[in-house]
Amino acid sequence: MSYLTVEEVAALWAVDPRTVRTEIKAGRLGCVRVGPARRTIRIPPAALAAWEAEQLGTTASLSNLSLTATSA
Repeated sequence: MSYLTVEEVAALWAVDPRTVRTEIKAGRLGCVRVGPARRTIRIPPAALAAWEAEQLGTTASLSNLSLTATSA
């Protein structure tokens, strides 16, 4: 499974991309920064699953997620 962009996560959650960035900045959603200035953000599927599990109060499995993403 590929890393997701901020925009892809926002589309999955049906929120504005700023909401995703807020979760990252607050330390609630893990990410990796790539590129020459490390400004490009990618969200690993495991970080997304962990965030969703925490929000739902359950343990989520990556096999239960049906995400489609483009390669980073």
